[in-house]
Amino acid sequence: MSRWLADELHISLSPGQVGVVQVRRNPGLKGVNRQVVSRQSLACDSDPQAPVWDGAMLAMDTLLPRYVNDHPNVIVVLSNHFVRYVLVPWSDLISNEEQQLAYARHCFQMTYGVMAATWKLRLSRSTVGASQLASAVDEQLLVACNEMINRHGLRLTSVQPYLMSAFNRFKPKVQRTDAWFALVETGCICLARLQHGRWIRLKTARLGSGWEEFSRFVVREAFMEGSDLQAEERVLYMYAPHLGRLQTISGWKIFELPPPLPSNLPGEEDNSLVMALSG
Repeated sequence: MSRWLADELHISLSPGQVGVVQVRRNPGLKGVNRQVVSRQSLACDSDPQAPVWDGAMLAMDTLLPRYVNDHPNVIVVLSNHFVRYVLVPWSDLISNEEQQLAYARHCFQMTYGVMAATWKLRLSRSTVGASQLASAVDEQLLVACNEMINRHGLRLTSVQPYLMSAFNRFKPKVQRTDAWFALVETGCICLARLQHGRWIRLKTARLGSGWEEFSRFVVREAFMEGSDLQAEERVLYMYAPHLGRLQTISGWKIFELPPPLPSNLPGEEDNSLVMALSG
């Protein structure tokens, strides 16, 4: 079978769970139809003496043999627990991709220290004058992931940070160009501010599972941005299934986003599978 029509194997890796969804691509009169043909998830634990992602890799190793005979293309989405982010300010002095990458690495090292020197970086596209969202991943994780998938006779076609894959799915739903955006996993939050559709602030942090802690975090970060925010600037789009029922934050207008799934695939409640299908 052509690689273009091969099945897709969407995998999410997070500290507590790995999700796998197999999507079949069938040619039709109106293009390629995509159909979920199997899904499974597996809880995992991390060894305090091993890398934080080690438990997820072991769980993926357990799940992959089922798919060997179908030869799918593998797409991996990494939990924000495994990714670091910075906003790289625009600079008129940058003239090529090599300089842009060096500038981004400098920003990471200023934020995270010398450990960032060996991280694998990726930058999102941006318009002239706008900051770029950059992500960084432990290169050992990427190497281990690629080697494991190859060892099972499969082909890794993409590795995506969850914040980036999810936001690309959410963009059509975010109607306001000036707003805040929150993506919450178990124990982790990414909170961003958008202005004229551009990223101008991004904060990631460890977070508990309660609404009160979440709301305090949002209010504190908004205050850090500017204590004189107008009502039209206190608009929050959020995807936070772990927080349970949507509540309120005084002075804020909140929109709960649906799961970041492709429009032609069915709904899903398992958060590890939702993460996998965002890629």
